[in-house]
Amino acid sequence: NKWELDDEATFTKIVDGVRAGFEIVKRYGNSTITQKVFLTEGIERIDFVTDISWKERKQLLKVHFPLDMLVDKATYDIQFGNLERSTHKNTSWDSARFECAGQKWVDMAENDYGVALLNDCKYGFGAEENELSMTLVKSGSFPYDGASDVVPQFVYSIYPHRGNFASGNVIEQAYLLNRPLIARQIGEQKGGLADNFSFVSCNADGVYLETVKQADDGNGIVLRMYEGYKERKTVTLTINSPFKKAYLCDLLENDQTELTAKGNKVSFEIKPYEIITVKVL
Repeated sequence: NKWELDDEATFTKIVDGVRAGFEIVKRYGNSTITQKVFLTEGIERIDFVTDISWKERKQLLKVHFPLDMLVDKATYDIQFGNLERSTHKNTSWDSARFECAGQKWVDMAENDYGVALLNDCKYGFGAEENELSMTLVKSGSFPYDGASDVVPQFVYSIYPHRGNFASGNVIEQAYLLNRPLIARQIGEQKGGLADNFSFVSCNADGVYLETVKQADDGNGIVLRMYEGYKERKTVTLTINSPFKKAYLCDLLENDQTELTAKGNKVSFEIKPYEIITVKVL
């Protein structure tokens, strides 16, 4: 059985700096759902900032977005890539995929237009016909009864875009939601401040630097990235820190091929969805 939470709700208008929207408070059973729905200046998505006090048992809380689109597949974000799954129930295998795991986003797209559902901590998605859904609360009773009673604040977003997920910058928007810019006020400093600076920058669209870390053996810095558009391309990394050598490595950080450095730049080829590890010394 399923029920739509369409009972009376309270609405309050909100203006918060560069954000504007409204707060919705709904009650279901003994639970309270509070959402602040925001449009933010300069960001082409709708954010749902959500707080839930959940007191129900053995009930799943989901959000659904029916879309005016003609699609037969949806694209799901996974670690270091993405994959497609059917949106129909033509086979028993398709029917079994009433909910699938994803990470930061799931996207439906026609040839020239699409809509992505982004999130910062919820990973159960559904894509059926032309409708996207996501599980918000699972009424968990482990490791103790009532483990899901109080759910920390989380955010999910609807992001309409031109083209498919790649040309529509869905991956970039998902990163902006999950890793927002953090500003901190500090005291007066000596010296100048550059207009912009990046420890490592990449020239290739669709290549995402996921990891910057010290090498496991303590010798050098490891840069790990992946290709997310299913394309072959030449990648040039600009590393704004002195280094003498650079190597292509395997995932265990064993050196495989030395890269030719030109100044502070190194280049290499990357294949569709390939994971590349570079070590600089």
